[in-house]
Amino acid sequence: MQELDALEAAVESIDPALPEASGAALRRGVVFLRDDLRPHAVGEEHSLYPAAEPLIKKHGGAVALLEMAHLYLDDAMARFSLDVGRLLDGGLPRQEREAVVARVRRTVYTLKAVLSLHLREEDEVVLPLLEQHLSEAEQEEIVRLMHEQRKSPDVGA
Repeated sequence: MQELDALEAAVESIDPALPEASGAALRRGVVFLRDDLRPHAVGEEHSLYPAAEPLIKKHGGAVALLEMAHLYLDDAMARFSLDVGRLLDGGLPRQEREAVVARVRRTVYTLKAVLSLHLREEDEVVLPLLEQHLSEAEQEEIVRLMHEQRKSPDVGA
């Protein structure tokens, strides 16, 4: 995460008129992504995931990975709401206001990335399983219950 934080700072500070000034940091980012992050992911796919899959099936928790995205999104939405409140209430010194604006932007970028991935997981893994293995009536009941939950008074609290 430290490497990604450094890369994020590098891309946020790129001057379009002088992009080469950020060249060293950007090249470090390319090397990190290519030589560290991607090989790490490949290693997980070939070793960790095959070892974890039967354990997850046996001991439960397969949807815990999907729920983790919801927890992250909840946290990011709360941070966004607090930062927007601070920003719109006014009274922040210029430097702090700029920092809050930058954080609001990063939060929205992250929300979009996490939500995009999460929706893909649901659309390409979860929903096809439901369509293959549940009756149409069972699927309709799930949708009904989801919509009912959206009307619950504690949603969004």
